[in-house]
Amino acid sequence: MEGPADFTIPWPPFPFGSNRSKKARGNAERFRQHVRDNVTPQRVLEGPVAVTLRFLLPSDQRLCDLDGLVEHFLNALQGHCFRSDIDVIELHAFRERVHQNPRIELRLEDRTDQEMIKKKAEELYALGFTPKRVEELKTTLDRAAARGK
Repeated sequence: MEGPADFTIPWPPFPFGSNRSKKARGNAERFRQHVRDNVTPQRVLEGPVAVTLRFLLPSDQRLCDLDGLVEHFLNALQGHCFRSDIDVIELHAFRERVHQNPRIELRLEDRTDQEMIKKKAEELYALGFTPKRVEELKTTLDRAAARGK
């Protein structure tokens, strides 16, 4: 598994928000393009993904709903950084006002390995392994992987 991918996107120089009006829909498309111009992933993630977003809004801008910001951002990343927003299995989002350098900070993490480990643990439980024994096996595998690096 690769490490997390971190990106910093300058705050867009135009308003965006609900998609109720024609102008807002146009700005939503401009926002999507702004994000894609500033986020250049090495590849599109094909499985479970964790997303962390920090929206550092300009102090003079009208406050936006965090869930709306997240929705716009995930829509912009869909098909560009990950296949679909249904692949997002973990999401952390923060919003705050700043006086300088407004921006959006993004961290993407491939969670394929964690999902595989979870499924294997469930299989071992079904075979009668105790949770303690499963943890011991996981620790042994983690140590072996660390030595192999």
